[in-house]
Amino acid sequence: MKLRITHGTLSRKHGVDGKDAGFMVLFAGEYPGSICDSGELEIKISEEHCAYLSLRKVEEKILQGELVVIEA
Repeated sequence: MKLRITHGTLSRKHGVDGKDAGFMVLFAGEYPGSICDSGELEIKISEEHCAYLSLRKVEEKILQGELVVIEA
């Protein structure tokens, strides 16, 4: 799936062990994304880094116009 972030936003990041490791800023731009096994939206920032949004946050951001699904 391809996503557009229209406004910078906070997202979660995961550590090497896959557990929550705090917050990271997700800057405006276009990113590839997918739904991971945990049910979160995984947004690939770079080869090494991914941002995560809960589906509740995804719904909020879509309604606010901060996240647009370009291609499913």
